Amino acid sequence: MAAFHADWDVLLTPGLASPAVKLGWLDMMMDDLHEYWRRVFEFSPFTVWFNLTGQPGMMLPLGQSTGGLPLAVQLVGRYGDESTIIALGAQLEQARPWIGRKPALAK
Repeated sequence: MAAFHADWDVLLTPGLASPAVKLGWLDMMMDDLHEYWRRVFEFSPFTVWFNLTGQPGMMLPLGQSTGGLPLAVQLVGRYGDESTIIALGAQLEQARPWIGRKPALAK
């Protein structure tokens, strides 16, 4: 990632692999630890790598599913450079505000 960020300020990835999963599908208390981690990587294959490397990351709800649920993108910055993704996140929020976009359940 250090080599990538020598040329690029920010990496953009999907936030998650799918829209929200059913409540209980990702249960930290499940007996089968192998199955738990399989589900984590199936649902969230993009974020885990940057949690492991310690790089700053930010999830932004810039999209919406056909059912009205928020769909996120992830911005990943250089190690120790939180300010770049915070500034970019603020610009994206200003360009595409999400405060008023709520799924029907949340209204």
